[in-house]
This record gives sequence, C-alpha cells and structure tokens, in this order.
Amino acid sequence: MDGALGRSGLRAASVLFAAALACCAAPPAPAAGKAFSPMAESWVFFTRSVGSAGTLGGSFTADAALVRTDASLPGIPRIGFFRRPAEAGEFSRLAGSIRALGAPRRSGTHFPGAPLVSLGIMTNGKAEVVHGQVESALTPAERQVFSSLEATVEKVLDHPHKALEASIEWVRGTIEPDDELAILVRVSNPGLVPVPFVHPAGGEEGESALAVVLARVGPDGVPVEARDITFAASEVTETGPDGKPVAGPYPAIVELAPGKDVHLRARSRVRLVPASYRASARIDVEAPPDSDEKAVSGTISVELPPLGVVRPGAKRGKD
Repeated sequence: MDGALGRSGLRAASVLFAAALACCAAPPAPAAGKAFSPMAESWVFFTRSVGSAGTLGGSFTADAALVRTDASLPGIPRIGFFRRPAEAGEFSRLAGSIRALGAPRRSGTHFPGAPLVSLGIMTNGKAEVVHGQVESALTPAERQVFSSLEATVEKVLDHPHKALEASIEWVRGTIEPDDELAILVRVSNPGLVPVPFVHPAGGEEGESALAVVLARVGPDGVPVEARDITFAASEVTETGPDGKPVAGPYPAIVELAPGKDVHLRARSRVRLVPASYRASARIDVEAPPDSDEKAVSGTISVELPPLGVVRPGAKRGKD
C-alpha cells in the first residue's frame, strides 16, 4: 500500500471511528446557565487492529472513557462497549503525551492486513492531530504513548456497559484419533443492558458460530500444521447450567439480560493424528438482522489447554 494513500485512508477511518465513539461517550447537556468547559469539546482517540479483522478503539474525554472492540484481547474474552468516568487528570495526561510526539510522520509502505495503530486528538469536531503507523514500525516514543493508551484501554474493559464475554473448555482433554471432539461454552452478559445476538444453534442447517483451532506440535515442540474445525449448527446443543441438554428448537435470537448466561455444548467427530495439539476456540457473535451500529458483534477467542490425541487404548480413566 502506498504510504500517502495508506496514511489518508487510516486517518479517515480513525477519525470516523473516533467520532462514533465520542458520540456514544458524550456527556449529557449541561444544566441551564452552565457552559461546556473547553476540554469537553476535545477528546483523545485510539484505535488498533486486533487479530486479522478486528478493531479496538478508545475515546477519552474530560468526563468519560469509552472503549469498543469487536475482537477480544488475549486473556480478556470480552467484546462490546465499555465505559467508566474519567480519572482525575486522565484526559490532560493522554492529550499531553500525544502532543509531545510533535508533527505526524509519514506512515511508509505497508501491506493489507498489517496491524495498524492510530491515535490522536479531536477538537471541535475536527482532527487536531492524527498519528498512524504499522504497529511494528512505531518509534520508541510512539510505542511508549501507545503502551500508555493501551494500558488505559484495558482498565476500561473492566467496566462493561453493553458487552458479552465467553468461557470455553474441553469436555475431554484427551481423546483417541476417532473420538468425538467436544467443547463446553458459556456466554454471559457482564454489562448493564440486555444484549441480543444470533443463537449459535438457532439454525437447522449450515455452520454455527463456534470453532476450534488445533496446531499439531512436532517432536521439537514447534507446531507443524494448523486445522480449523468449525461446528455445524446441528452439532451445537444448548444446555442448562447442570450440563443437561435443553430441548429444541432454539430461538433464532438470544436476548441475554444483564447477569445472565447461556450454556452450549458443541461436538463433532473428527480424525486426528496422535500428538499433542495447541488449541484455541472462538465464538463469532452475530448481531440480529437490521441492528444498528451500537449492536454487539465480533469474535471472542479463548486459549484452551493442550489437547492430547492418543492411540486407541492409551487413555486412562473415564469421563
């Protein structure tokens, strides 16, 4: 990608994302006879790529910090909108660190799919400054500011407003080559408002929203190949908290209230070479049809313990 084209495209996308976040984070109108402070007309924004197609963004005003992500971060299996009141001096600190970087530098050449970072300041609805770079090309000063912003973003992720989180585990962590591969999934609403999403087993045909990625580990401990196993909708069952199946058919849309969760079991018979496998699982959350831009959607990924595939008769114990 050409440097100038990449820079203008990244700038436009970042400004649009920042504006959308700021609209959601904007404080209520002041009481009669009071005026907005100058800081209320400015906000700091931050966006970065997550995985192959996800985006994480933050908007920080003098009043509030808002984060939105459509792909979970490692160790934080949440997506959606997150918000908390601004900490004392937070906006001034972040804005000051960005201004200290000086004028934006050229972004250079980068390829489609390269992880990108953008941060800047919006004032009176216009971009005061925008710094955009490929993550691997950040200078030490840019990386320090980026790290500070990301640390703040991760703290905001502890304050879910409209969000979903997931936990995923093996039914059995050791199987034989022709055994059933099965996972247990819990999707919960840690936020303050209901969140609707498409039921992974709501369709009778086609793929569900659940998948497992297995990377076979070679004798030297290095993964030699990876395999993406996607469960069909017919292979997913809703269960109660006790693990007992809930009779279908299932609704097309799950309306998950705050503090509630839904339990799922996905299983598929696959043939695997005996070995140890590094593993992760994901759920691709799909918003209901005709949802607006404030809907929760995206991918929640969870690292799993290694899966052991052993030769027939080598398993110990029973499940």
